[in-house]
Amino acid sequence: MNKRIQFALLTALLTGTITPAVSFAQTTGKVVAVVAGNPITQSEVDERIKINREVAKRSGQKATDAQLAEYSRDELINERLLLNKAKNSRVTVSEDKVNQALTEMAQGNRMTLEQFQQHVNKVGGSVAWNNLSNDVRNELTIGAMMEQQVASKVKQPSVKEIDAEVARVSAIADGPMSPQEVAVTQHIYVKGTNAAALKKAKSIKARLDKGEDFATVAKQVSENPQTAQNGGAVPYVFLKDQTADPAVIKTVTSITLNTVSEPVKTQNGYHLFKVAQRTTIAPSEEDKKAWAKDALLAQRQKEAMDAFYKEIDASRASLVEIKN
Repeated sequence: MNKRIQFALLTALLTGTITPAVSFAQTTGKVVAVVAGNPITQSEVDERIKINREVAKRSGQKATDAQLAEYSRDELINERLLLNKAKNSRVTVSEDKVNQALTEMAQGNRMTLEQFQQHVNKVGGSVAWNNLSNDVRNELTIGAMMEQQVASKVKQPSVKEIDAEVARVSAIADGPMSPQEVAVTQHIYVKGTNAAALKKAKSIKARLDKGEDFATVAKQVSENPQTAQNGGAVPYVFLKDQTADPAVIKTVTSITLNTVSEPVKTQNGYHLFKVAQRTTIAPSEEDKKAWAKDALLAQRQKEAMDAFYKEIDASRASLVEIKN
């Protein structure tokens, strides 16, 4: 489970947006594991179990108490291993970055940083803010260390390697470097999916059907500020884009050129489309090389990350002692 999700959940717990309580237990009591000389106590595991149980519940996952206990203990062990690696690598984060992260958490809950601190301490006791600050600091430290470790092991692709990747991918039929069918499109966006939003979209279409200029109307009423300023013009719509909304692809593929579509409902609102042209474009040599470089870097970053985790796992034998 992603630690950032847990922080978001912890914030929700603190602000009362969900029901379970967090007690901010002190790191005292029975020691269940030791990592590089640093103890992990049962109270820490118990607190992590509470968070992981709620995360599992909210994500629809099922886990037994025994599974949660083992997972939570191992999660804490892994975090300690990563923090130990960060310490040995002399990676630290500034207090400014910690405060920035805490401020973003506060803003996410419509509070100032001071109000958020007061609320955390009111709910969790006098040590709650320090505990939360340390958790945030640890997460940022781990992130910075992992970024450093991966970056140090990823070699930038050479010109020869990029050219070879371009040649390889270009040979794939209907691959990412093949010519792509596109629609040259304008759109007007109306935010919301309720009846009022649909009514507004229909009224805009009525204006366009009477002959008003699409670009002019888009600048006046479209609720997508990025495209509105360009008269509703959007980058090419790729007609075989499997990540795009199917309703959008269906409309821009089938609509009669230079006519205005009926309102098209998507997840966040309604769109009116006007397609000027459907054509085929081929990526430029520069685009192909940029794509190849990004793909090679992504693969090398994945390999570096996999190697890093193997290194951390291997360190468990000498650094981790499980207490019965």
